[in-house]
Amino acid sequence: MAIATAILLVLIFAGAVLAVGWGLRSYNARESATDARLHSTGTPTVTYAVPLGVDPAVIEAALAHAGFTSMLDRVAPAPSLIIECDPEDRELVRGLIEDVYVKEYGASGLSLGPATFQDEPR
Repeated sequence: MAIATAILLVLIFAGAVLAVGWGLRSYNARESATDARLHSTGTPTVTYAVPLGVDPAVIEAALAHAGFTSMLDRVAPAPSLIIECDPEDRELVRGLIEDVYVKEYGASGLSLGPATFQDEPR
């Protein structure tokens, strides 16, 4: 009986390890596909430099909730979000980012001016 229990525990552990490995592989494949699409010259994007003190994940979550695909670009000189955005949606994306400023950081004392994209004059 003890041997059967040990074998069952080993099988459960091995199954859990395989499931986690498969999940990570699937997640990595999705992230790679998103990265390739957002860096493609045929995809309309804007790049937003995330100010110091602001969590990029909070902005990403707000954008995803509104239906926009984005990802953090760690290669840029400063943390930046690459956001898939048609030209006519730029102001909507800007408004979503500024809403995050007000809702999440309004009482923080951070000096967050208007959201500007990297292709715009500051």
